[in-house]
Amino acid sequence: MTGQLEYVHVLVPQLQALGVTLPPEVVSGSERLVRLGSLRPQPRPTRKLIGLTEAELTTELRELGVAMALADDAGPGPRAVGLAYQIMQEEIAATARDIADDILTEIRPSFDAAASVVRRAVDLGINSRTTHEDILRADDVATARDAWSAIPEATRTLDAVADARMTLSMVTGVAPAPERGRNAWGRAVQPGEWIGAAFTRSALPWRQEFEDTWQMWLRLSGPAQVELLTLDEAAVAAKNLGR
Repeated sequence: MTGQLEYVHVLVPQLQALGVTLPPEVVSGSERLVRLGSLRPQPRPTRKLIGLTEAELTTELRELGVAMALADDAGPGPRAVGLAYQIMQEEIAATARDIADDILTEIRPSFDAAASVVRRAVDLGINSRTTHEDILRADDVATARDAWSAIPEATRTLDAVADARMTLSMVTGVAPAPERGRNAWGRAVQPGEWIGAAFTRSALPWRQEFEDTWQMWLRLSGPAQVELLTLDEAAVAAKNLGR
């Protein structure tokens, strides 16, 4: 799958929010992407022109000419910025692809901690259809209430990991993103569907109609036992998509 470079500017902040340590050049490159257009040189001399030798004046004229051409919105400036922008996107995406396994290793502990909160709730009988009234009718109300109250924060973490994991595959093309958006049987698979192969080995439906994310994580934490799969594991799981 060809990486979707337009999401590069989303990926880096998502990973940083999850505490991932990225190479400094990736962080600085992502930050400078948004300012690239403002970095075109301005047509002003860098020093006083009076008193310069003819050779020095020639150098200044050359630099002024380049700056004037780049500053012209109808000239090569915008095209140069556009090309540099694309190259920087490609370099960030290539670096992220090279360290994708390390990225997953770094975010797995926070995912596992949040997933364990959801799994505990499931073990207590809480599911995607549970209501506040059900909690009040539990045999051990205090335990059920604590588990129920912990779900929102846990699922926010799971959602953040899922969003970053989807963007990682979209930008770099690493598994489970299917080739050309189709599975092994030629069926079209959308991102909101194929990302499930990054978290479940059984390829259960990732999101059902009218289902909130907290309900989804509870449903998936039952028989599937959600986990942040490695790239190799996600590639295997992706083969089952859309069966």
